Amino acid sequence: MDQFINTPGPSGTSQALDLTESQPLDLTSGSLAPKQPKKRRRGMTEADCRVLRRYK
Repeated sequence: MDQFINTPGPSGTSQALDLTESQPLDLTSGSLAPKQPKKRRRGMTEADCRVLRRYK
């Protein structure tokens, strides 16, 4: 049991470290990426509502 628990531990920590090292760049691009689609979606929804109102 201990061996199985210890084997995934180091692998998980190594992956976590790799993620933390790659995260800074991913977070900068990722933080901006999700915000842009949200703004675009909001803009599209507003435009769609305006178009629907115009047709109504």
